[in-house]
Amino acid sequence: MKQFNLIQLFLIFTFSFSYAKEDNLKEDIFLTHLWIDIFISIGFLASLVVVIIIQRNSNRKLSQFINSNIEGIIFFKDRKIVETNEPLQKLFGYTKKELIGKDVLDVVDKKYHKELLENFKNSKKPYEIEMIKKDGTIFPVLVRGTNIGNGKRITAVIDLTELKRTQNQLKELNENLEETICRQVKESREKDRLLSQQSKLAAMGEMINNIAHQWRQPLNEINSIVMALDLELMKKNIKSDVHEEMLNSIEIQTEYMSDTIGNFSKYFAPEKSSTEFFLSEVAENALSILSQGFKLKNIEIEYEVKKDKVLEGFPTELVQVLIILLNNASDALLERGIKDPKISIRIYNSIIVEDNAGGIDSENLSRIFEPYFTTKHKSKGTGVGLYMAKMIIEDSMKGDLEVENSRDGAKFTMSF
Repeated sequence: MKQFNLIQLFLIFTFSFSYAKEDNLKEDIFLTHLWIDIFISIGFLASLVVVIIIQRNSNRKLSQFINSNIEGIIFFKDRKIVETNEPLQKLFGYTKKELIGKDVLDVVDKKYHKELLENFKNSKKPYEIEMIKKDGTIFPVLVRGTNIGNGKRITAVIDLTELKRTQNQLKELNENLEETICRQVKESREKDRLLSQQSKLAAMGEMINNIAHQWRQPLNEINSIVMALDLELMKKNIKSDVHEEMLNSIEIQTEYMSDTIGNFSKYFAPEKSSTEFFLSEVAENALSILSQGFKLKNIEIEYEVKKDKVLEGFPTELVQVLIILLNNASDALLERGIKDPKISIRIYNSIIVEDNAGGIDSENLSRIFEPYFTTKHKSKGTGVGLYMAKMIIEDSMKGDLEVENSRDGAKFTMSF
């Protein structure tokens, strides 16, 4: 409308000027000048129409260009937003109407205002800043703008949120990759070592079974000989109390040997399936096996069952754990020369093994379950026992094995 008002004023001025000459010019000269003025006015009008059409075409092309981009586009003048496209509106959560007229700094985090204003002057290179969505979310973007004159600038905006998240994940992965690989290799080696030890135990069980099979026949023969000797002495009436005591001792020893080999054969043989059992049964079997040796000799054993518990699993593996703990306790007691050595076993929905050997050094307490870590001499230990014990409790029994120092010594607790 403004353009057409200007045209009307120009035409009125032109015709007024022409009529003012009417009194001084002849009619033919007047007509000639009139047509010239009209021609000039029409030419000016046509020029204005062309300018208007070009401007409208330019605006339409600009709008088409902005909306044809998949990234967000902001077109602003003197920092005021005059045009945006749909991707940018979706990115920020605003409608087009809400964005038009807004200061571009209103959608940029304050700490980037100075940098943004510097880049408005001459920068055409892309740079990273953080912008603000309608809901207040601050997010990273890559922007690149171009000045097009008269305070106008067109800027492309690309959301970097997913890219930054992926970069952070890759960075974290790279940082932890070496550690993860080392840990997994270590775990794999530890599992291999455990499998090796379990294989040795299985082989030991098979060997003991073979020994038991070979020993039982001679033991039965010895018992038969004792019975025959007893009968022969009775026939000849030369049996005395000394003979009776000696024959009874032979029978007791052969029975003891048979029971010992039977227990070892039973409790070190590999198990094929899980079964239900009481914690007290496991403790009593472990004590039975060790009592037939010499390690617990001269050591006071306190055994107390406050509250028994039924578990399902592999009782012989739990027997192995108890044997490991009891052997370690007896070794510590003997090595330190404790005057009144004592080991207590308490069952209260868990199994607690405690000694009075003075406890474990604080610097070793956190490492006590590590494979191949031992405070014993190389000839007395390899550092595998407690590691195996913990693995059996955690993996096979789905329980937990913990250690702490009590008032008098070390205290191991197996909870399930």
